[in-house]
Amino acid sequence: KRLAPEVLQAFVQRFRENGKLVNVERCMLHLDPTALDFNMLTRLLKTHRLHSATYRIYVEGLGDFVAPLEIALDACHEGVDVRHRGGQALLYARYCLEGLAFPSGTAVEPTTSVLWFLLRKKRPGSDQEYPHLSLLFTVDAQASLDLLSAHLLKRTSY
Repeated sequence: KRLAPEVLQAFVQRFRENGKLVNVERCMLHLDPTALDFNMLTRLLKTHRLHSATYRIYVEGLGDFVAPLEIALDACHEGVDVRHRGGQALLYARYCLEGLAFPSGTAVEPTTSVLWFLLRKKRPGSDQEYPHLSLLFTVDAQASLDLLSAHLLKRTSY
């Protein structure tokens, strides 16, 4: 569960050279993020687009549910891997609202911070209103509506 930064870098380099970065991501899902060099790790994940591990590292390493979603959606707004990242962002948001860890599905405390992030009216550097919701609706309108309605209906039934 612990790796020195040099070992982690060599590990990633080895798998990158063999075209098997998916194996690195699988391993990252089992490492203790608090035992790693967080800055190096997040740079590595972002550089190699290891999305699932990015969500887990931020949530378990920092308790930050919004930052990995923001990273994914910012990349989508820039046109990077929009379908995959957007779909994964929707799934991640659903997991957060339902009190499940992503991607493992284990029970955690539900958080609404991701919903408030998605409902932001403006995004820095953009004039578009509700840019995150607009983006997710272009990725999967039905899943976006399901996400919003499931949570909003749950909140009004209290």
